[in-house]
Order: sequence, then C-alpha cells, then structure tokens
Amino acid sequence: MQASPRLRRSDDETLRSLQDVVQDQARVIQSLQASLTALESKVQSQQSAINSLQVRENHESNAVAFSVRFQSDDESNGVLLGQHQTLTFNDVITNIGNGYDSATGIFTAPVAGVYIFFLRVMSTNSHGSIDVVIDKQGAPLDLIFAEGQTDPYDQGSGQVTTHLAVGEKVWARQQSGEAVRGRWYTSFTGLLLNPKTVSHSFSSLSSLPCHSTT
Repeated sequence: MQASPRLRRSDDETLRSLQDVVQDQARVIQSLQASLTALESKVQSQQSAINSLQVRENHESNAVAFSVRFQSDDESNGVLLGQHQTLTFNDVITNIGNGYDSATGIFTAPVAGVYIFFLRVMSTNSHGSIDVVIDKQGAPLDLIFAEGQTDPYDQGSGQVTTHLAVGEKVWARQQSGEAVRGRWYTSFTGLLLNPKTVSHSFSSLSSLPCHSTT
C-alpha cells in the first residue's frame, strides 16, 4: 500500500524542517565556537598583562639604591675622622628601599642579592693622605686611597660587587689618615644589581696596606 501524495509531502516538509533546524544549530555552534575562541584569546591577553604587571611590581618592590655624601665641607680641614671611624654621610641624595641609615652611616640590605658599591674620597691640603675601606659585616672588601701629601686634593675611587643576605651590612670606614673633603668631593653609592636568594662567595681583603700620613 503506497502512502498518499499528501502524506509524502508532509514527510518531505518535516524532513526539510529538521534539516533547517540542524543547519541553524550548526551555525549557532560555529558562532559559539568563534566567540569562545575570541574569549580565550582575550583571557590570554589579559593574563599576559597581569603577568607583566606582576613582574614589574616585583621588580619595583625589589629596587634598592642609595647615594650619599657629607652636607658640609672645609677646604683646609675637610671632615675630620677618628681611628677606624665609620663615615656617617648625612646628605642623603637617594635612598630607595630605605637601606641606608644616615645616623650610623651603615647600609643594611633590605633585599638579598648581588650589590655593587662605589666609594670616592678626596684628601685635604692640611691632613695628608687618607685610606678608606668598604666593610661588609666588619670584613674589608675594598681600599680607596687619596694621596694628600705631595698632591693635595687628590681623589681616589673604587668599586666592589658582593652578595648580601637580608640584614647584612656594608659601610665605609677610615683605615688611616685624619680627614676627607666633604660635600660632593667624597661620596658613597650602592645599588642592587640582581635579587637572588642563593649566596655567592666573594673573598674579602685579608690584609690592607696602611699608607703613612707623616
């Protein structure tokens, strides 16, 4: 028994309707997939921006630097120093990280890492030569000499790189001589080069020469 033409038309219409529904759903799925891809790309872009901000924030929070000198100066006498006295630079130009204490002249590392220190000294015309050392935890790292006997107002400078753990201290100390010039003639600077948690070994000076000032 054959189906009537009306019934066949009804089945064909139903089939076409179902096919249209399937095609519509396929287009919806494609649109959703495109939206999902765009959303994933946007999320990745935002995550990259967040990571970049975090790296920048971490870098800025680890920034440590100081630059100091003496506020006053006397052309003849300079700044008088006692035996093995710490140079208490009281004119703080920069102190990022607040590691330098102008009351004591001591820098205390707020962040562990590799630091570089620069020291420049000038002798006076009436107190002869001057030796100043950069000390780390009481051990000398470098010696700076300014010859003030035959060459008044001589200037010496030095730099040293070392690893510091959090809380370790560095300062400039008189080794021999009586005075240095103040103001911009004698200055001390330190900078964190690379934050690290693993300590590196840097040998200190086992013995220091002492230049005669007589």
